Amino acid sequence: MRTIDLVYALFRHYIVPSGGEIPTAALILLLEGFDVSEDAARCAVSRLKRDGLLTGRRAGGRSYYRLTRRGEVAARVAEASERPDPPPWDGRWWLVSYRLPGVKQAWREELQRYLVWLGYGRMAPGLYISPYGYFDLLAPKLRELGVSRWVDIYSADYIGGREPRELARDIWDLAGLARCYAEFLAKHEPLARQFREVDGGRSGLRGSLSFAAHLYLVDDWLVTAGADPRLPEMMLPESWIGARAREFYHDYASGLAKPAAAYFAEVCGGDRT
Repeated sequence: MRTIDLVYALFRHYIVPSGGEIPTAALILLLEGFDVSEDAARCAVSRLKRDGLLTGRRAGGRSYYRLTRRGEVAARVAEASERPDPPPWDGRWWLVSYRLPGVKQAWREELQRYLVWLGYGRMAPGLYISPYGYFDLLAPKLRELGVSRWVDIYSADYIGGREPRELARDIWDLAGLARCYAEFLAKHEPLARQFREVDGGRSGLRGSLSFAAHLYLVDDWLVTAGADPRLPEMMLPESWIGARAREFYHDYASGLAKPAAAYFAEVCGGDRT
């Protein structure tokens, strides 16, 4: 992972949830745990600040950094947490149709990303479908983007046509998603086995290792699970690998979270806002 991507990941998963700001010295020390030199860390911070993605302040002889609004978008802060578990499916479908003016290109792209994050699949240009809808999340996003007047939302019954698994396979790339889940497991299951062999009494080593392992794990999961529409079981291939990957992730992440958080707090000390 590039140094700048590591900085983004740190902000996305730790710094923003803990208050949004971090002392420069603590950021550099955390990056050292990923074999990033102080010079490389300072270079990355300077570049992000120059590009308007980080902003800094000084207080009490210390410097602090936080993401700007542009930086939050670039770091995918809004997508750093998993969407809520889907409700039991009631058999109805949600359709989102939009036709945005050409000047709204940036908002169109953000709307498309958000629909995919919610689990919608693209049926045709300007037309997305979902078995759940997540209207309580979608409606505020449309207002935030200022595009509500150009977006129509429908709830409808599926009368007939393809079988559910065939329909899902044609709308969502489930084969590609299965490969991503397989790659995720192939990468992290061996690391989980190795981590369990680390001497728990070596607290310093365990803390830094837990932090690094947790950051890599949750960031990889963000990319992999973020592409999963979480379809009803009747639409998924049999023995769906996503279920095994999700169970592994939550088990492994729960074991890493506490020592990783303790290490983060130790490094940041009382300077963290």
